[in-house]
Amino acid sequence: MDLIYFILCSFGLTNILVYGTIFSKIRPKHHFFHCPMCMGFWVGVFLLVTNQFTELFMFEHTLYNAFMMGCVGSGTSYILAMLVGDKGLRYEVFPTPMPPRRKRVVRLKKGENNEFSES
Repeated sequence: MDLIYFILCSFGLTNILVYGTIFSKIRPKHHFFHCPMCMGFWVGVFLLVTNQFTELFMFEHTLYNAFMMGCVGSGTSYILAMLVGDKGLRYEVFPTPMPPRRKRVVRLKKGENNEFSES
């Protein structure tokens, strides 16, 4: 259950930091601050460091756990951000590509009186 709480907290905080309009005026223009995968990693590390102040989840403070919780926060924030949008579940229908059209080859045959005709 700790991991589910951690994932939900990580996704919520990442969404607020990346997409929230409250931070739009102070959010830097760098792509890092607009990427849920990049921001999710550091949110995961931040939540691990601050987990001593909450009873939602408890993980040991080790370098390995910091890296792993950063990866969990990054991956789940990205996946959930791609699946869920402001209007609920996202779905996109991509048109199937048309097969390339075959070019018609016309062979001309020189007939009598030097006129060309299709063969």
